[in-house]
Amino acid sequence: MLSNYFKNYSREEINYMLKKLSDEEKNLLYLKLNKQLTKEQEKKFYASLLPKMKKILTRKLNKNLIFLTNLTNYLEINNITYLKTLNTYLRSDEFKSLENLLSFKNALLLSLNLGLIDNTSFSLDELSLIFKIPRDSLENILKESLSILNTKKMK
Repeated sequence: MLSNYFKNYSREEINYMLKKLSDEEKNLLYLKLNKQLTKEQEKKFYASLLPKMKKILTRKLNKNLIFLTNLTNYLEINNITYLKTLNTYLRSDEFKSLENLLSFKNALLLSLNLGLIDNTSFSLDELSLIFKIPRDSLENILKESLSILNTKKMK
């Protein structure tokens, strides 16, 4: 299973990485997962494909960290309690289920706006300022995220 190689990554992050691979690379990965690689293909998998997949995931993780840095910079440095609560929330099943349906960024924005973290709601103006996203774009992101969640709930 692919998760054996990438235990520390969410399903959303792994799906993102898979979309970045060529058809040939996806085929090589399929062969690896089904234990059908030749020795030459196995060398190619470990020498080039596996490092490429890890690199893609690292870049994705760094984007998420940069996004979180904007939030922590906005909050008072002394607000350690909220930061600990945020850290706990980001590791929770509740957030992970949101992140499986939405992107990390959209799941975090929705959580902050709805007050899912420590019952502290951030207004659209605050979120726009923190993350440097135009207010109208932010409204669209939140509407789209809620629409996705409503669609999934109805199924």
